[in-house]
Amino acid sequence: MNNNTVKLQFDKAVTRLAGYEFGVKTYEDQINGKINFNELPITIEFPEQIVRVASSFAQGFFKALTEKFGYNLIGKEIILKSENQSLIDSIINNLL
Repeated sequence: MNNNTVKLQFDKAVTRLAGYEFGVKTYEDQINGKINFNELPITIEFPEQIVRVASSFAQGFFKALTEKFGYNLIGKEIILKSENQSLIDSIINNLL
């Protein structure tokens, strides 16, 4: 794992992520200050138990990243990983 890869961590009982403020808090707690924004790509890995991400969570979580890089880099230079490809597709569609 390079230093620009972050594996998100949530309680094992959590399978769905929702809420703008929870998204912002998750970004602040798990991403901000842990990656080098000058070195792309950035990889964000979602744990396998996460099966759904609401648009409210995605908007809060990616707020700072989209302000810095725009929406065009999500999925390209800001790589999202999950065992569930439809989860990644859903997140990207929710942001566009």
